[in-house]
Amino acid sequence: MENQEAVENLCIDLERISKLASHGVTATALSDESDNDYVLRYFAPNYGISEDPVTGSAQTRLAPLWIKKLGKKQLVSKQLSEREGIMIVELDGEKVKITGQAKLYLEGQLTI
Repeated sequence: MENQEAVENLCIDLERISKLASHGVTATALSDESDNDYVLRYFAPNYGISEDPVTGSAQTRLAPLWIKKLGKKQLVSKQLSEREGIMIVELDGEKVKITGQAKLYLEGQLTI
């Protein structure tokens, strides 16, 4: 998209997206912040996800694009969801390496 503000202010019609893009939609732009290279938001209503808070799978498409565009080996991406998420991405051959910090949201025990 044009800039970070456009991604931040994006209003998505989830019903329409569910019909047009079965795997969801990713919006991205260069970051306005000096500590991040690019920003993104991800919407996947067909998976029951209005807006994903942090989407590692989106990096498999975005990291190669932004690495080529910016000419850097390692980038920092910021997901502009309500809870936000920071991911460090780099290419390793055809693989995308993603690092970052996780937040514990569930703890329990599963008996099989």
